[in-house]
Amino acid sequence: MTPRSFPLRVALLAALSAACGLPPFQPSRPTLPANAERASVAVIAEGSAFARPGVTEGVVSLLEQKTGRRVFLFSAPPASTDAQWQTVAASLLKANPSLARYDPHEPRCTAYWAVLPTLEHDVEGVYRVSLDYSEATRPLTEPDPTPRTGVQEFLHALDVGSHGSERKESVSGTVALFSIGASPDSPSIPISRTVTFVEPTLLAPRLDIASAVAEAIGMLPPLRSPDWDDLGRWLVSSECPLLALGVYETHLDHAAGHRKLKMEAVATMQRGLTAGPVRQLAQDTSARVHAALHAGNLSDAEAVLAQYDQQPGHQPRTAAMLRRRLESARRHAAADQKRAADARQAKEDRYSCQLLCGLHMVELCNNDKVLWNRSGRTWEATPCGKRRPEPFLVECYRQQWLTGTFHESCLLPCQGTADGRDKLMRILQDAGCVRESS
Repeated sequence: MTPRSFPLRVALLAALSAACGLPPFQPSRPTLPANAERASVAVIAEGSAFARPGVTEGVVSLLEQKTGRRVFLFSAPPASTDAQWQTVAASLLKANPSLARYDPHEPRCTAYWAVLPTLEHDVEGVYRVSLDYSEATRPLTEPDPTPRTGVQEFLHALDVGSHGSERKESVSGTVALFSIGASPDSPSIPISRTVTFVEPTLLAPRLDIASAVAEAIGMLPPLRSPDWDDLGRWLVSSECPLLALGVYETHLDHAAGHRKLKMEAVATMQRGLTAGPVRQLAQDTSARVHAALHAGNLSDAEAVLAQYDQQPGHQPRTAAMLRRRLESARRHAAADQKRAADARQAKEDRYSCQLLCGLHMVELCNNDKVLWNRSGRTWEATPCGKRRPEPFLVECYRQQWLTGTFHESCLLPCQGTADGRDKLMRILQDAGCVRESS
């Protein structure tokens, strides 16, 4: 197609879009459900998937529909709330002169990402959605046997289709919920989805990221009613006493029962200022344990905790907090292993070695061009796994079983080792016989 024909192509595509009833894209704020409650939730969106147009709006709209609440969006880290926290922290420390040297960042505190949004908005929970997106296009190894629709034929005639190629899109990440109360952490629900489009046109669908997020959110526990006093006490026990004091000043009245939380937070900070080497030992131990957990070395984390228990400056509260996180990491690791095993089993159930080897044997015969020539026939492309009626091919199929090729060269290696099965899967995927599952 010559450069001069480009305006014509654009005009024709515009006419086609109008004919198909496709209105121009107009980004807008998602409509809040009519029965939305006044209480709100926050969502922290992070990862390359949110650079795609419409993904952020789709996730926010999804959360509003799922929760029936207004959603406030934050990037990670929430810079606006961090700036507000600095002002709040300065005010809190000024009201308590004995704490002037206290570090407002609280290096050992890991709850800032979830609690800071609650200081700017009256939210009752914080969702964290972390998603990475990838897209790749590769040539087709075999022609696509699926008949094209009239629209696809028209687009390919205009040279706007993706001839002889396929597009693979993938998204992976996690969704987690932070509820306001004691032990607010919930399990992280993994997201992993992959779709492949063969010879996609401009009108081909895209990977629906919002639906993947919806599925993961449906596996999270329900949002609990907030308990700010319990959250404050959890923050004190989690090395976040100044943040707990901020929650007290922002969300709690000054009743006698709540004032106890303030006293505990202040006392914890004062002990931290005088702990000296004890505090440094706890910081170093926490850093080593968290580094081991982040790397997935649970045995190393256990060894560091065992060493800490023998130290003269050992703090039972710090050790208990770190051990809880270790146990949480073990539960998550066990859950991940079970999900991976279930996924492998589902894949194996879907594609048995018997089925895969049958496809492979048929493919060997259908693509044996020497056999076609010897039989006086011109080779023809055939959809994967389809048996043809030609006598010379029927005989070829039969010989694969009679000579033992099917059993000895395919079935036994596939059933014998995971590598053998994976190799066979790759051969069939490259040939377009088996689609990679999401």
